[in-house]
Formats: sequence, C-alpha cells, structure tokens
Amino acid sequence: MSDSTADWNSEPAGMMKVYQGQNYDLGQSISDLVDNGIDEGADTIEIIINPGEKEEDLFIAIFDNGSGISEDQFDDIMKLGHSTKTDASKLGVFGVGLKLSSLAQANEVTIQSRTKGSAASLRRISAPYVLKRNENKLMKYPVVDSEGNSSAAYEFCQQKMLDEEKWATFVLLEDIHAVDQFVAVNENYKTSLSKELERIIIHLGLTFHRILAKSDVKIEIGTGGRGKKAIVPLHPGMPNETDLD
Repeated sequence: MSDSTADWNSEPAGMMKVYQGQNYDLGQSISDLVDNGIDEGADTIEIIINPGEKEEDLFIAIFDNGSGISEDQFDDIMKLGHSTKTDASKLGVFGVGLKLSSLAQANEVTIQSRTKGSAASLRRISAPYVLKRNENKLMKYPVVDSEGNSSAAYEFCQQKMLDEEKWATFVLLEDIHAVDQFVAVNENYKTSLSKELERIIIHLGLTFHRILAKSDVKIEIGTGGRGKKAIVPLHPGMPNETDLD
C-alpha cells in the first residue's frame, strides 16, 4: 500500500505568496476577523484603522471580548485548516479565514489573547521571515526594531488591552502591503483611506445585519482616538427604501 501514495509537500515561501495573493478587499478581511471574534463569544468588537502620518505607519487592529485563547491552545488554533466551527453559514468555516484574510492585507500579523484569569499569550505570522527562510514558523514576540523595541502599533494595542480590561484578544495588522488596492493615483493617502473607511462601514453593516439587528452584539470602528462609530445593520434588500432607482 505504501507504493500507492506519495507525500504531498509544500514549500513555505511559495505558499506564503499564495496566501498573500488572495483577492480580499479590506472590508472582506476585516469582516472575517470580526466574525472570528463573534464565533468566540464576543458581544463587543472594536475595529481600529489608524492612518498614522504616512502609508508606512498604517495599522489595523480588531479587539474583541470573547473567550480568548490560552497558551496551550494557541499553536493548534494557528494551524491552517484548524476549525471548531460546524455551521457552514459562518465566515472562515475552514479555519483559514483569520490567517488568509490577515495575510492578504499585511506582512506582519500579531494575535495576542488571554483567557479569564490568565496572562496574555502572543503569536505572530511574519511573511518576511517565511519568505526569507522558507520555514513555517510562528513568532512569540511582536514586531521590534533594530534596538529590540516593540513597534508603536503594538505598544498602542498592548496599552489599550491593559487600560480596558474587557478585551480578551486583539489581532494587529502591520506593514500593510495592500494599501495600493484603495489608494487612488490622483488622491492623497488619507483622502483615499477616508473613502475606504466609509466603504468598510457599509460592508460591515451588510455582512452582519442579522447579528446586529437580532442580538446584543456591538461593533464599533474608529482610528484609535476618542471618536468611534457604531456599525448599524443594513439589510441587503433595502426594505425601507422608497426610491425604486
């Protein structure tokens, strides 16, 4: 029987290019990450799209107050294909939603999480590491500079988790490689990002309209400052619209 099969191997660097080449727009990717939090029991989710001063500073973070991930669960959960979902109507049902949605947008994907009464654990998928070394490895530390200091984006998220104790998990996307998907040639970066933010708000309202309309789940979006906007349910059939056009 051993002669009738052969190992089906894959090359980590080549597969990373496949993962990062997935045709997700930013709204779809964020929806998958929000869905992941809801699937873990979250009733409050905050999306932060912080533009920074220039494109290189842009980071995206999704916080949720779900059940969290313990250290001994993390590596299994991070496996491509791992899923505990049984409802095929949910997003990312094959256990690749969080990873592929994130990598379709960012080169550095950090997930930090804690369960009730436990210390936070962290895993990071670094596309540059995989591409350079051709090894599937997860980092256990955030993005750092040449002097070993954590990135400003991570420090912001870490401080927010400490200050606002309700959060169990955040997913942080840094070194966003998909910026050119929404930055128009004839517009500046922040103008294009502002328009993309409005599209994301509409996309989330449509995607989660049933959950938002029929449950106590709250989804908010902002830039990391004081102002946040609640996502409101938008029925795809627009039943309240009177203009036929």
